[in-house]
Amino acid sequence: MPILKNAKHEKFCQLVAKGSSFYAAYLQAGFSKNGARNNASRLIAKDIITKRVAELTQKVSQTLIAKSISVKENRVAVLQEISDKLRQVIAERAASKEMIGIPGGTTGLLAHDQKGVGYGPASTVIDVYEVDTPLLKELREYQKQAAIEMGQWVEKGDLTSGGEKLEAVKVTYVQPKKNS
Repeated sequence: MPILKNAKHEKFCQLVAKGSSFYAAYLQAGFSKNGARNNASRLIAKDIITKRVAELTQKVSQTLIAKSISVKENRVAVLQEISDKLRQVIAERAASKEMIGIPGGTTGLLAHDQKGVGYGPASTVIDVYEVDTPLLKELREYQKQAAIEMGQWVEKGDLTSGGEKLEAVKVTYVQPKKNS
């Protein structure tokens, strides 16, 4: 179906296809606010408008699917973004003035916590610094998933070939070659 000749109708259809309410789309398309709710309902009931909205909705859906997580490059980009943010947490911890003087503090791998010790008036709060193993585990998982997505990861396991058991392979990360 070609673009509608009436520019306001076309704009209305595009806005509805993108998820705007009929009323909001009607106003944003440039129609008057007077009687907008009723007029928007009447407009959407027209066969040509309904067909155009359906066509545009399908195009919008296809575009979203093409840009979604179902595309390997997009999944890898999301994994990279999360990995970058986790490394940013590590870098900011390392730069924190609070961590200077704490053994291992400037690595950014330590998490700071405070715990109460004792009961009543004899209780005290102590600082506890521990390697942030949950953060490191998450970082490794994102890196592993990215390597899997890129075909650079092989899982260890039992392999057979024609009924004959093969030797298990090591889990290996293959470093991509850098262009010189």
